[in-house]
Amino acid sequence: MVRRAATGERPAVPDSYGNGAHGERLRIAIQQRGMRKLSVVACSVGVTESAVSRWRSGGAMTLGNVANVCLALDISADWLVLGRGHMDMHLAGAARGFPHIARSVAKLSPHARRQLHHFLAALVDP
Repeated sequence: MVRRAATGERPAVPDSYGNGAHGERLRIAIQQRGMRKLSVVACSVGVTESAVSRWRSGGAMTLGNVANVCLALDISADWLVLGRGHMDMHLAGAARGFPHIARSVAKLSPHARRQLHHFLAALVDP
Protein backbone atom coordinates (compact mmCIF):
# COMPACT_ATOMS: atom_id res chain seq x y z
CA MET A 1 0.00 0.00 0.00
CA VAL A 2 1.28 3.48 -0.83
CA ARG A 3 0.62 6.45 1.45
CA ARG A 4 -0.36 9.65 -0.28
CA ALA A 5 1.30 12.99 0.36
CA ALA A 6 -0.77 15.66 2.13
CA THR A 7 -1.95 17.03 -1.23
CA GLY A 8 -3.11 13.60 -2.33
CA GLU A 9 -1.39 14.06 -5.69
CA ARG A 10 1.97 12.35 -5.40
CA PRO A 11 2.77 9.01 -3.81
CA ALA A 12 4.97 9.19 -0.76
CA VAL A 13 7.33 6.50 0.51
CA PRO A 14 5.75 3.03 0.25
CA ASP A 15 4.56 1.53 3.53
CA SER A 16 6.89 -1.39 2.86
CA TYR A 17 9.90 0.92 3.27
CA GLY A 18 11.74 -0.03 6.39
CA ASN A 19 10.42 -3.59 6.41
CA GLY A 20 13.97 -4.93 6.38
CA ALA A 21 14.06 -5.90 2.70
CA HIS A 22 17.19 -3.77 2.33
CA GLY A 23 18.93 -6.36 4.52
CA GLU A 24 18.42 -9.08 1.92
CA ARG A 25 19.59 -6.75 -0.85
CA LEU A 26 22.68 -5.88 1.21
CA ARG A 27 23.37 -9.58 1.69
CA ILE A 28 23.13 -10.10 -2.09
CA ALA A 29 25.42 -7.14 -2.82
CA ILE A 30 28.07 -8.31 -0.38
CA GLN A 31 28.00 -11.77 -1.93
CA GLN A 32 28.07 -10.43 -5.51
CA ARG A 33 31.05 -8.22 -4.71
CA GLY A 34 32.95 -11.22 -3.37
CA MET A 35 33.33 -9.98 0.18
CA ARG A 36 33.34 -13.06 2.33
CA LYS A 37 34.03 -11.43 5.70
CA LEU A 38 31.88 -8.83 7.42
CA SER A 39 35.07 -7.25 8.73
CA VAL A 40 36.05 -6.32 5.16
CA VAL A 41 32.70 -4.64 4.56
CA ALA A 42 32.79 -2.94 7.95
CA CYS A 43 36.30 -1.60 7.36
CA SER A 44 35.35 -0.34 3.88
CA VAL A 45 32.32 1.48 5.29
CA GLY A 46 33.98 2.65 8.52
CA VAL A 47 31.67 0.89 10.97
CA THR A 48 31.75 -2.17 13.22
CA GLU A 49 31.03 -5.73 12.08
CA SER A 50 27.98 -5.75 14.35
CA ALA A 51 26.55 -2.75 12.47
CA VAL A 52 26.89 -4.57 9.13
CA SER A 53 25.39 -7.71 10.67
CA ARG A 54 22.45 -5.68 12.01
CA TRP A 55 21.86 -4.10 8.58
CA ARG A 56 21.94 -7.50 6.88
CA SER A 57 19.22 -8.55 9.29
CA GLY A 58 17.10 -5.59 8.24
CA GLY A 59 18.18 -3.09 10.89
CA ALA A 60 17.81 0.62 10.25
CA MET A 61 20.55 2.50 8.40
CA THR A 62 21.26 6.21 8.46
CA LEU A 63 21.45 8.07 5.17
CA GLY A 64 25.19 8.51 5.69
CA ASN A 65 25.66 4.78 6.17
CA VAL A 66 23.57 4.03 3.09
CA ALA A 67 25.80 6.37 1.08
CA ASN A 68 28.98 4.80 2.48
CA VAL A 69 27.75 1.27 1.83
CA CYS A 70 26.78 2.15 -1.73
CA LEU A 71 30.20 3.69 -2.37
CA ALA A 72 32.07 0.79 -0.78
CA LEU A 73 30.10 -1.87 -2.67
CA ASP A 74 29.56 0.26 -5.80
CA ILE A 75 25.82 -0.33 -5.82
CA SER A 76 22.74 1.77 -6.49
CA ALA A 77 21.19 3.48 -3.46
CA ASP A 78 17.73 3.25 -5.06
CA TRP A 79 18.16 -0.49 -5.33
CA LEU A 80 19.52 -0.93 -1.80
CA VAL A 81 16.97 1.22 0.01
CA LEU A 82 13.84 0.97 -2.11
CA GLY A 83 14.41 -2.12 -4.23
CA ARG A 84 13.98 -0.12 -7.46
CA GLY A 85 15.88 -1.20 -10.54
CA HIS A 86 18.95 -3.36 -10.09
CA MET A 87 22.18 -3.29 -8.14
CA ASP A 88 24.26 -1.82 -11.00
CA MET A 89 21.74 0.65 -12.38
CA HIS A 90 23.94 3.57 -11.28
CA LEU A 91 26.30 2.48 -14.07
CA ALA A 92 23.65 3.15 -16.73
CA GLY A 93 25.45 6.21 -18.12
CA ALA A 94 28.66 4.28 -18.65
CA ALA A 95 26.80 1.25 -19.91
CA ARG A 96 25.20 3.18 -22.77
CA GLY A 97 28.52 3.69 -24.50
CA PHE A 98 30.44 0.63 -23.37
CA PRO A 99 28.15 -1.87 -21.65
CA HIS A 100 30.70 -4.68 -21.69
CA ILE A 101 33.21 -2.51 -19.84
CA ALA A 102 30.62 -1.36 -17.30
CA ARG A 103 29.63 -4.98 -16.59
CA SER A 104 33.26 -6.01 -16.15
CA VAL A 105 34.02 -3.11 -13.82
CA ALA A 106 30.91 -3.88 -11.78
CA LYS A 107 32.29 -7.36 -11.08
CA LEU A 108 35.54 -6.00 -9.62
CA SER A 109 36.09 -5.73 -5.91
CA PRO A 110 35.98 -2.19 -4.47
CA HIS A 111 39.77 -2.31 -4.03
CA ALA A 112 40.31 -3.35 -7.65
CA ARG A 113 37.93 -0.59 -8.82
CA ARG A 114 39.95 1.99 -6.87
CA GLN A 115 43.18 0.70 -8.44
CA LEU A 116 41.62 0.82 -11.90
CA HIS A 117 40.42 4.37 -11.23
CA HIS A 118 43.94 5.48 -10.24
CA PHE A 119 45.40 3.75 -13.28
CA LEU A 120 42.94 5.42 -15.65
CA ALA A 121 43.46 8.79 -14.00
CA ALA A 122 47.21 8.42 -14.54
CA LEU A 123 46.59 7.69 -18.23
CA VAL A 124 44.38 10.73 -18.69
CA ASP A 125 46.45 13.18 -16.59
CA PRO A 126 50.09 12.09 -16.93
